[in-house]
Amino acid sequence: MVEMGASQGLIIGTLLNWLALVLGAQTAYETTRLLFYRLDKRFIDFETYHMKWTNMLVARGNFGLFLARLVPFSPNDVLSLTSGTIPLRRFGFVLVSISTALPYS
Repeated sequence: MVEMGASQGLIIGTLLNWLALVLGAQTAYETTRLLFYRLDKRFIDFETYHMKWTNMLVARGNFGLFLARLVPFSPNDVLSLTSGTIPLRRFGFVLVSISTALPYS
């Protein structure tokens, strides 16, 4: 991916790498959301014990993901995969992926 971007020049190469990172993160998020989100709801009773944590994740989960993805050696692929299993809003995940992928491209 880096060689492909380097052969296209600085601006276009950066945009190609950035687009590939965002699309890869979104694909991982959507795949785990499709496969594991409903499975997780079956085994965990969100109505009673975990409601406080679920509300906190919905309210502040994207900010926490934003900070975690900016850490230099954090595994962004693992963060994208686990984000699909917790109740994060899709639009917020896309915004976080777009804004935090630029330093890595």
